[in-house]
Parts: sequence; C-alpha cells; structure tokens
Amino acid sequence: MSDTVRSISIEIEDERGATTVVIRDPFGAPRLYTAGPARAADVQRILEALGLFGSPMPPPSSPASVPARGSSRLAATPIGAISVRAPPMETTSDDAGTTLRAVVEAVLRTGRRAQTSTVDEAVRAADEVLAGRNLPAVARLLDHVELALRDTCAVDSAALALVAAGEAARVIETGSPSAVAAELAGSEAETASFESRVLVEVGRHRERGRAHWETRLFADVDSGELVRECGSPSQGGLSLGPAGRRLVVSLASVLESTEPRRVRISQYEYQPAATPAELERSLSLAHRSVAVPPDVVASPIRLIAMPRIVFLAPDFVEVCGAGEIVLKDGRGDELPVLRSIDPGAADALEAMVENDSVRVRALSGSLRVTSAGVGFHPWSAIVATSEGLRYAQLTL
Repeated sequence: MSDTVRSISIEIEDERGATTVVIRDPFGAPRLYTAGPARAADVQRILEALGLFGSPMPPPSSPASVPARGSSRLAATPIGAISVRAPPMETTSDDAGTTLRAVVEAVLRTGRRAQTSTVDEAVRAADEVLAGRNLPAVARLLDHVELALRDTCAVDSAALALVAAGEAARVIETGSPSAVAAELAGSEAETASFESRVLVEVGRHRERGRAHWETRLFADVDSGELVRECGSPSQGGLSLGPAGRRLVVSLASVLESTEPRRVRISQYEYQPAATPAELERSLSLAHRSVAVPPDVVASPIRLIAMPRIVFLAPDFVEVCGAGEIVLKDGRGDELPVLRSIDPGAADALEAMVENDSVRVRALSGSLRVTSAGVGFHPWSAIVATSEGLRYAQLTL
C-alpha cells in the first residue's frame, strides 16, 4: 500500500488557529508543507508523535522542503519558490544591563556570599525581565551567580560570575563594543542578507538552564565562512532537521552579533546528512591552531556570558592521566577539554579517541572559562571511518 500513498494531510488546531500540514510522497522522497500559524517546532513534535517524522519514516533521498516561519500559504511547489521573510523576534532594551547591575549590587551589599532575601528579590526581578525574551547571555550570567552562591566552596567561581555580570552590564549600558553589546542585549537587528547558499551543519548544542537556548554551527561551503543559527527551541523559528544536516538556503538574514556571524534562516530545503565530500570541504574552515584567540586572552571573563563558538582541527587529541583530554596542534599549543562542564560529552569524546577504527578530524564546541582558565567544551565531531567522513554528536 505504501507505494500508492501520494500524500498525507493533517489538520492541527490550537489557540492560535488552524494549521494544515501536507506530506507529499511520505514513503518515498517526502516533502513537507505547512499553512497556518503553528510553530515549526510544534509541527515537528506532532509528526514525531504520529510516527510521520524521524526514524519511523524512511529518510528522504531528496531535500525535504520546509516553509519559513510565518508563512500562511500552502505551497503547490517547494516553498523555496515563494518569497516569504520570517518575522523578527522581539527586541529588548537596556533593562538587561540594569537588571544585571542590580543583582551584583544586591550580592555585594550583603557583604557575604550567600542567598539572602535581598539577593533573591534581585534574582526574581531579573527572571521577570527574562520572561518571554531572548536574553541567553543574561540568563547564563544569572545561572553562574546563583550556582556560585549555593556552593560554599566556589569562592573563585563567585568572583568570576560577579565580575562577568558587572562587565556585561557596563557593555550593555555603554553600547561598546557594539557587537558585544548587541548580543548581550538580545538584538535581532538585521545587518545583511544572503541567498542561494549551501550550509553544512558541523555542530549543535542545547543549553538547559535559564537560557534554554540552542545553537547550530554551519560551514558555508559557498562563501567559506562559519555562521550560526541560534534560538529558543520552545519558541520555534529554528530550521528543522536532525544534527549534521545539509541546508540549501534560499533566503537568510545576518543579525548583529559577534563572530561567527549569527543568521536567521527564512527559506530552505534540507537533507538529513551532508555527503562525505561536503564534510571534507567543511574541514577547510576548521582552525588548525588551538591557541586561545588574542581577544579572548584580553577579556576571558566575557566567555561566561558569551562562550566563543569554534570549529577546530587539532593535530592531536590526547587522553592523559585521570581522564584529562587535551587538544594539541603542530606548534605546541594545547587546549584542555573542560570535563567538569559536560562530563557526558567528554566521556563520548574519550571513547571516540580510544576507538582505533575512528579518527577525529574536527571538533565543534565553545571556549569557556573557569577558575582554572580557558578550556574547550566539545559539542560535535567530524570523524573518519572506514566508510568515509561522518558527523557525530557528543552532547545530548
């Protein structure tokens, strides 16, 4: 029967109204179309629950077309042929800086490192500012401050968190450096746009604290740069598809941000996995040096609010005594893996390194700072196997 089913139609009704979802050629080369107000993430969850998206359905042999968020037309042809721009997310103001400064001052006024009613009130006020807004940098800072206050032994961590929060407040209030201020304050301002690009996903990570923020790192094999897509999974607006995808982007906006540039993808088609040849091309964008960049050396404290996203191709990944993992390059520079931040990802990387049938070619992740210094939090890997290159996810 499966070879006679040409399409499946689903009606979704919720408080936002009715949405029609159509899957063309569901058991062959499925293409997905939607018309209505439902968020892309909600549609994906519903299809997964019905067994119509993900492992129960054979992977498409050609790109699955996905409409831009906010589209209200049911396409008779792939959505890439329709000019639709995704609406910008809500912008925020300098109250983020005021909020951070109030938390820092509340902690300092108590004269001791502890959870007091004054600190609790400042944190609650900060949570009210965060509600419904995309302020991941502020959320990370609050998580660090609160965690440090709970741990009676984390004197260094508390100092780092307070200094980082104060510095972030200063940058937001002064607006300098402008790109850092824009990212701290959750700016969604568009600075440019591009069309007709092929993006290969080389990294993905989801934060589960206050931020609840997901970041995907892409190698733009056409322009030769790294770009990232970020957003809250619960709010929708992120492109669909599994980690390690290949996207053919018809329209995307570049947002004001630090490097690598942040993008909002409006129109695209995807395939579940990039080809080994495309992964090979993406490796040319990985940095061979594991030395900490000069701007991070100058201001490592900013990594608490804004971890630096990187794509690295170290010459060696070594597992030392007591499970310590170190990335090394040909010039003798070393970068430690911060196991304490994500033990599961470190364990997965260690198992990969010790597997003789797999060779790590590149790692995506972020530079983070602890009281011990700057280190690396691994997200994903591109590995060489007997069957060629493949993408491997390290974080959950």
